Amino acid sequence: MFVDAPTLITALAGLGLAAACGFRVFFPPLLLAVASHYGWVTLPESYSWLGTQSSFMILSVASVVELLAFCIPWLDNLLDAVAVPAALVSGVLVSFPFMGDVDPVMRWTLAIVAGGGIAGTVQTGSMALRALSTAATGGLANPVFAAIESIFSILMTFVAIFLPLVAAGIVAALMYFAVRLIFKIRRRRTV
Repeated sequence: MFVDAPTLITALAGLGLAAACGFRVFFPPLLLAVASHYGWVTLPESYSWLGTQSSFMILSVASVVELLAFCIPWLDNLLDAVAVPAALVSGVLVSFPFMGDVDPVMRWTLAIVAGGGIAGTVQTGSMALRALSTAATGGLANPVFAAIESIFSILMTFVAIFLPLVAAGIVAALMYFAVRLIFKIRRRRTV
């Protein structure tokens, strides 16, 4: 079974959005809502709730709270406990509409395994970098790190929407570096 090019490109956009969720949980759904509102993307009927004003307001407030919370050094490390599961859920939800017009079981499986997996891996790598930043600077560099993560999330969301092939390359690089970092830290802990 071959996948046609438009389906593959759309799936790559979904995976790029999932990676963006690894940096920030609420920015990608918020920006996806904006993109849907302006007609830059067409979401399935089951995602019409994302284009409503109430979801826009809720996602806006959640994005601001998330951004501010990650700027507080001790709070950002506490949030990491919920950030990975939240990133997994967000990655699944934003990637699902882009997984093509296939059997729903296959679509959900792709969204959960690929979308959730990518979001979780990026978030875990980001969490590891934040822990290193906290250890090296006593948390003083964490607000800068939080701002960089937010910028990456926003940029990755737009790249995924408008340049899915470029997003695929960025996702591959992010996965490579995140997995290397995670294994490097685990090796240090066992030594």
